[in-house]
Amino acid sequence: MSNLSRRAWLGCLQFVAGLLLLIQLPAWSTDYWRGWFYWFEVSLCVIAITAIFLHRSPALIERRLAVGAQAEIRTRQQRIQRINGWLCLALVLIPGWDHRFGWSPLVPETLRWGLLLVLAGFALVAFVFQANSHAAATVRIDAGQPLIDTGPYAWVRHPMYSGAVLLFWGTPLMLGSGVGLVPAALLTVGLGARLLDEESSLREELPGYSQYCQRVTSRLIPGVW
Repeated sequence: MSNLSRRAWLGCLQFVAGLLLLIQLPAWSTDYWRGWFYWFEVSLCVIAITAIFLHRSPALIERRLAVGAQAEIRTRQQRIQRINGWLCLALVLIPGWDHRFGWSPLVPETLRWGLLLVLAGFALVAFVFQANSHAAATVRIDAGQPLIDTGPYAWVRHPMYSGAVLLFWGTPLMLGSGVGLVPAALLTVGLGARLLDEESSLREELPGYSQYCQRVTSRLIPGVW
């Protein structure tokens, strides 16, 4: 096993184990079946994507391993990602407390919609990875990086973030938490702030990006924004 594979699988294991703790500890119950269902679905998707792209695009996985506010180069992005990081924690923690204390339980039918949103989010992320091997987890432009305008990039300028938004909103629906929709909404706003700052960098540093923006006018949602 290569050094990259070891680091990728270790990161995957840490994510899966950490996610389980973040879901179940606040619930303080083993019968939080929505939490178990969500954890299984997300873990399976993360493991599958890691396995597929370790084989297809090791350079992409290498770029994805540099993640978090500390990995960002731009000061503004560091600030935005610190806030978004705390909101991501809230997105997973709050539904567990909601289950434990019964603040705002959602009807069982919301599970199927959450499941579909989460699956669609991961499918879109995988589609982005297939189209763009430079899809780093940080805002960066590599030397000689090409402009990608095919695949999902022909629909919106930031399809990775579109997938993330689907995951944000699918999470509280799957976990059955009405109050969990609050961090989902705040994360959507935070992602919009990250996107706008990233675009200013791309316009300055990535050749042809301004012309691409004229061709593809939607940033996140086709025909909306």
